[in-house]
Amino acid sequence: MSGNPGTNWNGHLPSTRIEREMYLAIDGCEDEEGRPIGSSHFIADPDAGPEEVVRSSRQHNTGVKGVIEDERRARAAATMKVRADVVRQQELLKLKTMQVRPGQAVQEEEEDSDEDDDAFKAFRMQRLKEMQQHATKIAQLPIFGRLEEVTSDNFVEYVEEGAETFVVMHLYEDYLPECVRLNFRLDALAKKFNQVKFGQIVATDAKATIDVSVLPQLIVYKGGEYVSDKERVHKLIGEEMPPPGLEDLLRHMGVRLTSGAAPAMSTADARLLERYLETHESDDDSDGDSDDGKRRR
Repeated sequence: MSGNPGTNWNGHLPSTRIEREMYLAIDGCEDEEGRPIGSSHFIADPDAGPEEVVRSSRQHNTGVKGVIEDERRARAAATMKVRADVVRQQELLKLKTMQVRPGQAVQEEEEDSDEDDDAFKAFRMQRLKEMQQHATKIAQLPIFGRLEEVTSDNFVEYVEEGAETFVVMHLYEDYLPECVRLNFRLDALAKKFNQVKFGQIVATDAKATIDVSVLPQLIVYKGGEYVSDKERVHKLIGEEMPPPGLEDLLRHMGVRLTSGAAPAMSTADARLLERYLETHESDDDSDGDSDDGKRRR
């Protein structure tokens, strides 16, 4: 073993700069200012997560340095993928726990309906009529209701909708946790505002040279024309990207959030409407009999 710093290599000669710096750091070599030599190149900064490693435009590297860089990026992407899978499982669990037991809500509404007075029944009847008018108004408008996967082959066709239809596109990478979370949020909004067309496309599929540090990114179109876009959505409304904040952001981007589905009718409302129809049918029948009697006379 050599007594000179940086030569404790045990028969193996460092062939690359990184290997040489590793051996210098292991031997405790310092520069003229007393700082360790080589350690800064391979010892990770505890404050720098995978985001700092992965989030840059993809480049095609060649040579030994290129192979090492590609391997580093692959390891960082794998780490981010693990985090993204954790986020995906968390969001799926939230969806399950947020589901309402159907029988409970119906029972509460039925109990309340037993105590309704005539004035309140009249108010509810008016609401039913408004629901019917709303359903008639939007009958001819396109309905979507889900977040769809889009590719570069059908992207142009996908965003070219009617003049009054808004299309919200999410540029994402499936190994980024914030992109995974935003896809869950958008899928929920697609069901809530089903007259808005929501799509997702892999960012590097849409643009090979895109800088992934801008993700997740939302782009809004109307009638096939570009309206607006926002980058780093999780930085604008928070890491959890709460639905109210996301809705406000989309409105700020110019999206008109509308729903074509009529509000669900409760059991009590259905019974009230049924009684209303029975009453009017009886009136119609009596009027018909009266008319027949008059004609016979």
